[in-house]
Amino acid sequence: MRLAFSDDKSLVCFLHQDAAEYKFLSRFPAFIRQGTYYCVPAKIQVLHNVVQRLQRANRKLTLDKDVHDFLQQPFKLKEIPTTFHFHTEPMDYQRIALRYLYTVGSGGLLLDPGMGKSKVVLDYILLQGFKRTVIVCPKALLFVWEDEISIHRPELSYYTIKSTDWESEKAGIAAAQVVIINYTKAVVFQSQLSAEGFDFIHLDEFLIKDPSTDRTKSLTAIAKNIPYRCGGSGTLINNSVLDAFSPIRYLEPSLVGWNFTHFKDRHTVKNPRDPRQVVGYRGVDEARSVLESCSIVMTKDKWLKLPEKRFHDVCVSLTTEQREVYSQLMRNYTAQVGGHVIDIDNPLVMLSKLYQISNGFLYISPDDSEADNEVTELLAEDSKKKPKKKRITHFFPDTAKIRALEQLVTMRVKDRRAIIWFNMEAEYTLIQGLLDRLGHTYLTVKGGERHIGDKVRQFNNNPEIQWLVCQAKSVNYGITVLGTTGEKLEAEGAEVIPGLSPEVHTQIFYSMNFSLEVFLQQQDRIHRLGQKHVCDYYRIFASTPVEERIRAAIEDKLLIRQDMLVDIAEKIKVEELPE
Repeated sequence: MRLAFSDDKSLVCFLHQDAAEYKFLSRFPAFIRQGTYYCVPAKIQVLHNVVQRLQRANRKLTLDKDVHDFLQQPFKLKEIPTTFHFHTEPMDYQRIALRYLYTVGSGGLLLDPGMGKSKVVLDYILLQGFKRTVIVCPKALLFVWEDEISIHRPELSYYTIKSTDWESEKAGIAAAQVVIINYTKAVVFQSQLSAEGFDFIHLDEFLIKDPSTDRTKSLTAIAKNIPYRCGGSGTLINNSVLDAFSPIRYLEPSLVGWNFTHFKDRHTVKNPRDPRQVVGYRGVDEARSVLESCSIVMTKDKWLKLPEKRFHDVCVSLTTEQREVYSQLMRNYTAQVGGHVIDIDNPLVMLSKLYQISNGFLYISPDDSEADNEVTELLAEDSKKKPKKKRITHFFPDTAKIRALEQLVTMRVKDRRAIIWFNMEAEYTLIQGLLDRLGHTYLTVKGGERHIGDKVRQFNNNPEIQWLVCQAKSVNYGITVLGTTGEKLEAEGAEVIPGLSPEVHTQIFYSMNFSLEVFLQQQDRIHRLGQKHVCDYYRIFASTPVEERIRAAIEDKLLIRQDMLVDIAEKIKVEELPE
């Protein structure tokens, strides 16, 4: 196989010598097509990665002299011009991340939550002089990007798309340097955004991991003809190496190719009895090297001197009634509760029901589709399904977790302000009942609410509100919950409540689901720049097999994440980049 530059030197072509080599290249998870040849762009880190992978596959490569000389060049970060001025001074690691983007043009910012990725992106827009930028973010973060622009780059004009009427939005879009849009509207406006001629696109939180979704397909298509691309996430890898495929394809398609099946076949172990079932993963080191060829990984523990995280697991035993219904359902796949009979015919629905009992309630659903929706809630997957009104909720009159929560809020953390996390609606009903009974002040944020930013600001600035009760996926990406300080309150002439700290550095998890991404994002609402206190996380677990399974699943996913995301500080010098 011979490697040669294209005529304009923009591509390196892998010239096959026979039909066997052509077939191998067609199935290898890399390359873009140029005529009848497979190629990669003439980018040192991309070419180096693909060549190394081919050599490990025992492929004999012959390099033209100019390609050989190109591969021997040192790869260093470009310096930021001395004439470039920052509106807000960057941290050292933010300056390195900016130089990384400036060097590679398109790249991923895999910085932990709370490390200020948005500032890096905004500085990059000014540094490159992009005339037209589109930023795609979760709906809840539209206000965050508006705030970040006003703080870090007020010289940028921006426009936030708020409707699905393109004609009414056109004037604002045309007048702005930066267009901000949420993921859902970006899918709706795929054709219009593709025709806008943007110079740069940034995907906040990289929500394109599943290659089969309309979201991933639309955003990949929009980005295909935009010359500069970026994506930021502190929680990119949460389940397996397969999470990396779509983000890499978006950033640099030649590293993985366009066919997900080829990537999946290379990195999964399948059940020999049922090839559709994945039983393990392989080639993790190779997948990590591919990701590192188009992304920079930076973690808080290496670059920030933030206070430590302390985890406190509060384990409780089910009450008598909970234990009896749990045991009956698990043994017999049927149980009677509250005058109703529950029959289970599906292992996932069983999992969901046992989870509900552990948390003090039970949904009684005569509709199969509603049972499926409960499983979706537990797995924390995106779904368009809505709860059915005919669903009945049985609440156990005495609930072990509510006892534990009451002890926490009245004793162990009674002098603190904190976030209390829940997953399902019935859990909120239980928590609300407890706080109302105790006469405690709280704000509630649930999934799908508008004006989440206004509620978070209210909680941060008003120390009279002790608890922020949040549904698991409602207050996550990019939102800061640090409260305020006594000094600030005194300076503003506000009252400092005796015995209650106005700052926020505590979280209570009434329940958890199987999503590592959600768990990590929850933690980092308080563990981020500006935090001065040790962060305490109280996780309430029932002593049941289903809750043990959730804990084990989170731990297993953490190991995969650690294997895939290795901070550059552990691998290279500051002046270098991973090859």
